[in-house]
Amino acid sequence: MEAVSRKQKVLICAPSNVAVNNIVDRLKDLSSICALGFNSELSLATELEQHEKFIDIQSAFKKLDSREDNEISGNNFDENKKAWLDANKMLWQLKESILSCKQVIVCTLTNSSLRFLREQGFQPNLTIIDEAAQALECVAWYSLLLSPRAVIVGDPWQLPPVLRTSRLSEMDNIDNSLMDTLSKRFGEANSFMLTEQYRMNKKIMEWPSSFFYKSQLRPNEHIANQVLSDISEVPKGSLFDEPMIFIDTSHDKSAENKEELYRYSFANKLEAKLIIKYVNALSVFGVREEDIGIIAPYVAQVDLLKKSLKTSRVNSVDAFQGQECEVVVMSLVRNNSDGRIGFLKDERRFNVAVTRARRQFVLVGNAAMMKHAKHLQSLIEYMQSHGRIVEQQELTECLDISKNSKKIQKLLLRKSKPLAVQDVC
Repeated sequence: MEAVSRKQKVLICAPSNVAVNNIVDRLKDLSSICALGFNSELSLATELEQHEKFIDIQSAFKKLDSREDNEISGNNFDENKKAWLDANKMLWQLKESILSCKQVIVCTLTNSSLRFLREQGFQPNLTIIDEAAQALECVAWYSLLLSPRAVIVGDPWQLPPVLRTSRLSEMDNIDNSLMDTLSKRFGEANSFMLTEQYRMNKKIMEWPSSFFYKSQLRPNEHIANQVLSDISEVPKGSLFDEPMIFIDTSHDKSAENKEELYRYSFANKLEAKLIIKYVNALSVFGVREEDIGIIAPYVAQVDLLKKSLKTSRVNSVDAFQGQECEVVVMSLVRNNSDGRIGFLKDERRFNVAVTRARRQFVLVGNAAMMKHAKHLQSLIEYMQSHGRIVEQQELTECLDISKNSKKIQKLLLRKSKPLAVQDVC
């Protein structure tokens, strides 16, 4: 905002469409912003379509498309080539007239239009790269070199870049993030940490702050005590109003309470059923569908949940990076006698999951499995002292809303009993 107030031009890039959408949403009130590669009211495509000259350009291209292939031969070739070049020139000039008037342009790091920004009249004074911990160094340098100054924004405790081609991943250092490279090169000399956060209730924030950020995070005073009852009919002080909840399935010995292998992925039917019932209960209390995000570390569990829930906000941890929800419900999925936890070993994956939540984070899983990783044991110990823990069987009975509405009200105001030490260690 400071650069904009000084009439400087700013290029903002991010590695993913989700991150760019979030940036555009936060800057939508700026009068001179344009998004490249997105279908929104702020996109270049929308501005082109709304411009009075675009009708003539569109008409020229349609005329060329409608000509028969046999016309584009002999004497007609030069004529058609000239018509095509003229139409492209008009389109280029129109783009140039729009972009040269913009102060802020937002796009992904891989957007092909980056190559033409200078030629089209946009010379940035400052480049900002958001979610830089997810940005491949080899991809980020082009946008950085477009301006004399750059600001790199990111969190090394979020998920790293993902290489989708195995052949690329075998190349030395190809998967280095821009943030990793700059941290190794400059250390803390040119960096500082933003310690005030504007998303999470303080009870949600305190665990990642302690485990990942040396207890340096502080909640903004306006969001520190935000809870679900502020935006819904959830009874204040009830279980459903708690910022941190763990639903423990360790005492359920049914066949459903186990992980099942589906094509190199895992699913857990019991956890899926509990999440569906819990989400339905929240909807009864007026929590909006779009305010609830459901996360699972495995695609098979994501697919299982999507079949039964109407909401589109069901996805993997990786896909949720850069997003936020009022409520985040996470399924652990893994439940086996060998203590294998798979993807859950990655501390960063759990940090991303927890920090997506604004007012409530709900974890569903087997407490006995959590002893197999330091960060998971730390989380459940934190929930024992700062959250609510409820056993699956009791919650299942009470969440049968149609038959047990009185029982729900009874559970809502009851304090959870602490887990026995042997259940966790």
